Formats: sequence, C-alpha cells, structure tokens
Amino acid sequence: MPNPVTNSRLRKVLKKVTTPQTGWLDVFPAILGRADGTVLTGVNGVVYVRNILNGQLLAVYNSAVPNIPLLQVEVGRRVDTPGLWQVKGTLESFNVPAGSSSGGTVADHHQQHEFPHSDTVWIDPKQILRLTVLVEDADGFIVRVIGSVIQTTSGVAQIDSQSLDLSSYLPAAGAVFLTIQADDDGVLSVVEGDVFESPFAGTFADVAAPDADHHMIAFVLLHESMTQLSNDDIRIPFQFGGGGGSVSDTHWEPVTVAAETEFHRWHIDGALSAVSDAGESVLIIRDMKLSLAYIHCKNNGSASSTIVDINLNGSTIFTTSGNRPELDNTETYNVSGTPDTVDLVPGDVLTMDIDQIATGASDLTILLTEVTHELVYAGDDLVMVEVPND
Repeated sequence: MPNPVTNSRLRKVLKKVTTPQTGWLDVFPAILGRADGTVLTGVNGVVYVRNILNGQLLAVYNSAVPNIPLLQVEVGRRVDTPGLWQVKGTLESFNVPAGSSSGGTVADHHQQHEFPHSDTVWIDPKQILRLTVLVEDADGFIVRVIGSVIQTTSGVAQIDSQSLDLSSYLPAAGAVFLTIQADDDGVLSVVEGDVFESPFAGTFADVAAPDADHHMIAFVLLHESMTQLSNDDIRIPFQFGGGGGSVSDTHWEPVTVAAETEFHRWHIDGALSAVSDAGESVLIIRDMKLSLAYIHCKNNGSASSTIVDINLNGSTIFTTSGNRPELDNTETYNVSGTPDTVDLVPGDVLTMDIDQIATGASDLTILLTEVTHELVYAGDDLVMVEVPND
C-alpha cells in the first residue's frame, strides 16, 4: 500500500523541478560601448560593453536598453538561458528608476529640485535667458545682453540680443559701477557711476541711476588692476515697481491730483425766503478741512440771484463776502469761492443763512465738501503713505 506522506513529498519535488526558473546570475555593472563610443558590433542585437569593475570589453546581447554610448547598464545571465550574456537593464543610481521615463532614460524628478526638498535648485536671474547679461569675452571685458520683448511706459518694445564692450570704462584707480540701461524703444546704453576707493568699499548707493525714461537691466563692477571680467561682477536686479525705471516714471506720480468729497447737504423745499438758520444745524465730530460749497435750485427764478452764507459757531466762514455761494437766475448751478475759515474740530456747529433770493426761486440745495487725503508714493521707497492736501 503506497505511503501517503511519501507520495505528497514526491509531488512537491516534481512540481518544483517542472516550474520554469527565473532571475539573473553573475550580474555586474558595465558601460555601453567601446572607449571610442562604438556601441554596435555589426552582429544584429549584439553590443559592446565595458565591465566597470575591471575594464574588460565584452560583446553581449541587448534588447533591454537604447544603444546610447556611455549609458551605465547591468549585464548578466538569465537563469533560463545561462549560456547567453545580455544586458539586464539600466544601472539604477537613484531612488527613482532611470529606465521608467517615457522616451528617455531618466524619469521625471522635478519635485526633488523644488523647495523645500533636499536637492533644491536655487535660481539666479542669470539662469533666466531673457534680459540677462553674461560675460562673452572675459579678457576683453565684453558682455552679452540677451534681448527680449519688454513693456515700458510708452508701450511694447524689442531689445535685441547684442554685445557691449566695457573695456573703455576700466578705471585707472579705484572702482566704479556701470549701469546697463534701455530706453522706451529698447536701445541700450551704459551709464558710468562715480569712482569710489575700492571694490570692497562700494555700496548700492554707488550704483549709477538710469537716465530719465530709461530702465536698468544690470550693473557691472569694474576696478583697477582687473584683468578679467567675471559673471560674479554682474548683478541683475529684480525688477520691482514697474520695470526698474528712474523716478521720473509715472509709477511715482500721485494717485490723485485733487480729492474733494461731499460730507453734508442742505435742502430747502418750496419757495425760498431770506432767513437765518435755514435747515438743520450740522455738528462736527472729527477734525476736518472745509473745501468749496455748491449751490443749485430746481427753479432758479426769473430775476436777480440767490445767495447763501455758511456760519461756523455763529460766524461766517466767508469773510470775503464775494466768495459766498451765489446762483444767478440763468445758471443751473454754481460753486463758491474758497472759504476764509476751513479748519473744523469736534464740537463745532455749522449753520446756513439765505441772504438773498432770486425772484420766484425754489427748492434750494447746498452741498458742502471737505478736503480729503490722497495716497501717493513716498519717494523711492514705494511705500504708500497718507499725505494731507494742504
């Protein structure tokens, strides 16, 4: 009678022997191609590789990787074909497999070069092609300005790529900053700053400012006994505040020229008559500065004119009586002259008198305005500050 335990073991052994074997034997690193860069041997599917460990040149079968000279690969023998040396695949030097990239040998890995990852690539303006300045001839002090389409205060312009010879600006003593600038038409020129004692003594204050209606592209440091120009001597400023122009640009102009704001209006319905304290009293609850008064009547009358007066704490603000709001019977509206008293403080009270009326005038409106504040740029600092309209 057969032993069931023995039969079970026999079946396991037979199953293992009949299962196809996989995997690789004797794998070693290699470089694709001969020393002169030749990869193909002339035999279909067979390439040259060099063993990285001992430099031995071998001819092996390749169906795994592109035939790229100097590509690092792994070579070995498959378990199922032990007599055939062949390329196993690309030698992986990184955590991300190089062979997984679509159409290439290195996979997308931009994340590892982005902040805050460990292999962050910090970009300098000189790495950006447009509007950069690089050394073209170090011994000759010649730089290359890479052009671009630019936006200026006058519109769109083209700066052509071109070379600039800076050798004539090399100082006999001390050091100097040169500013490379472009005008609104994209024409380049150089502005020379004042000479200072040494390259170690220079500050940003020594950098030559661009001319009016010009835009700084870069500035360059030159100094005595200098034999070569380096890219480290060139600085590309970050363009802030609309293109790096001079202070004559409109970016430093006031946001508004005049700022007059309505703060109160009186309206008297119906036919008018000369009267004191017409309408309500106006209590002032903050510091303010009066501006002009506007006068309008729905029916401005058939003859003469309507005149009103405005009082501050019982006294007229129009000491010059001719500046009072006055509406002729032929006018739609009118504006007063500047009041003689304009500064108000909390607790002040304004009232209105109707001093004279046009024949048949009715439905009067008086509109009071105050001087408001405007926002302007504070010099070169580009900081918005509140400045009174004195």
